[in-house]
Amino acid sequence: MFRRKLLLVAATGSMVALVPLNAMAYSGATFTYTPSNTTHSGWSSVTSVGTSNPAKVTKSTETVLAYDEQICHHSDATCSPADGTKIGTASATAHFLPFCLSQTQNFDIKWINPDGGFTPPAGWSVVSEVQITSSLATFDGYAIWDGASPGHYKLEVPSYPNLVCTSSSYADPKVTLTIGAVGTTNFTVHKNPSTSGTFTVTQNITYTDNTTESPTATFTQ
Repeated sequence: MFRRKLLLVAATGSMVALVPLNAMAYSGATFTYTPSNTTHSGWSSVTSVGTSNPAKVTKSTETVLAYDEQICHHSDATCSPADGTKIGTASATAHFLPFCLSQTQNFDIKWINPDGGFTPPAGWSVVSEVQITSSLATFDGYAIWDGASPGHYKLEVPSYPNLVCTSSSYADPKVTLTIGAVGTTNFTVHKNPSTSGTFTVTQNITYTDNTTESPTATFTQ
């Protein structure tokens, strides 16, 4: 007979509580952020790796770029790729519906004309948009700007499709994302800060139960 390994954690009278021995203690979301070069005011691609709570479903993310980092504006013909151009890739490792098997799913990131589908906070404006697409789902990400020069940019994904199963016994879901490069082809969509220093990037994660986490990453140039 098939027997799962169980650990007795509490007993009161005839009541017992059991959890799987392989349950993992969640230690918090993590985030790394790595530009492809450290040239001041230079165009670079960026690769980020983030993990999140396996017992929760991510509703939205907001990546707060470092001061003076820039994202190309769709209206700027000197840097904007043609609409529909694949300017990045993403891979997500999680337990995907419908069978809750651990899998890695790949996504394309395409540069598109902003469609007005996201209203930024007061004082901010949408300057560019990407479409994130795979055989599972299609959703959008937006770059917003505070209007200052130099200033602040944020990358918003306001709504994620519900594609994953959740359990505290699962490994932390991981998303690896590269923007500004596909293979050996580079695109002028992300610009480094203009000065030397150590810079901090924050990823604000909101889950469907409205709890949040805000892991940070640093890079130096």
